[in-house]
Amino acid sequence: MSHAVAEAPSGTETPFAPLILLAQRPGNRMPEPFGPFGRQHKQEHRMDLIRIIIAIFLPPLGVFLQEGFGKHFWLNILLTLLGYIPGIVHAVWIIAKR
Repeated sequence: MSHAVAEAPSGTETPFAPLILLAQRPGNRMPEPFGPFGRQHKQEHRMDLIRIIIAIFLPPLGVFLQEGFGKHFWLNILLTLLGYIPGIVHAVWIIAKR
């Protein structure tokens, strides 16, 4: 008994050609490269980590990068002037609550 295997499109000369064709059938999806969230999700986490590190050294800058010139930015400047630690706590909270 012989099994008919579909020919791979030209340019895909690999031993996995039948699997590629199977995955390309309607209804079959190729797996995401980094899970269901993709590359953008990992990039967002990296940016949040960078913002938190910035917020430890310059709390208003960390808030500005997250929220812009809004009420949180001005509140953070006030908190940082009243005490460095409250400014850091507020900045990290603003970045983490996203």
